[in-house]
Amino acid sequence: MQNFNGLKLVLHDKIQFKMDNRPKNLILITLPILLLLIFSFILQVFIISNPELINKFLNNLGLYFVLAYIILQTIFIILAPLNGSLIQIAVIGILGPALGLTLTYLVVTPAYLINFFIARKYGRPLVTKIVGKTALAKFDHFVIDTGFPVLIILRTFLGSYFDFISYAYGLTTIRVKTFIIINFIFGIPHSLIAYFVYSNSNDFFISVVTVSIISGIFSAIAIFLTRILNKRKLKRT
Repeated sequence: MQNFNGLKLVLHDKIQFKMDNRPKNLILITLPILLLLIFSFILQVFIISNPELINKFLNNLGLYFVLAYIILQTIFIILAPLNGSLIQIAVIGILGPALGLTLTYLVVTPAYLINFFIARKYGRPLVTKIVGKTALAKFDHFVIDTGFPVLIILRTFLGSYFDFISYAYGLTTIRVKTFIIINFIFGIPHSLIAYFVYSNSNDFFISVVTVSIISGIFSAIAIFLTRILNKRKLKRT
């Protein structure tokens, strides 16, 4: 009877923890997307709609703009809560889909590796300080014991969250070589999908919305696969 009461107490605590963290989890997922959409709309109205302003800016500060982007994007990815996707959107909007997406791929891909190696070398205490306990716990759920199939989906379709995800994978037992290969290879289809959307739309804001919807659909697929893999693991044990 005592064991049964103890079991009920543990279950109650777990359920209460999940309920208490639901608002935080919702904010963690929706806030970056909301900020991205608001920022892209402002970018379209005040900057992208004025090509002459963009050309003048690039002619005067083009090289400095690229250097500033490389530095800021790397910092924003390492300090994941800063949401580096806003900077990516600005670069794509200002430089255009082809050049913008090529530049972002060349910058963010090695930056994700930095996150992975920070997590692998210094472990959970430092990652928790950088990312936050709630965010890390959320992404732990996606990556623990899921293997490379889920990683492929996450790298291809969840670029805006991969700064968090790269930290989480660094805390797992996945092979370094596997992460490096998937990170570099499947960042390419991510960029190609985004290029197809941006280059076939005359409305930058609608393009951002479309890319966000595609990411949301495949996020759901990743969650579904994660649950299946976790259930199989429980059955084996």
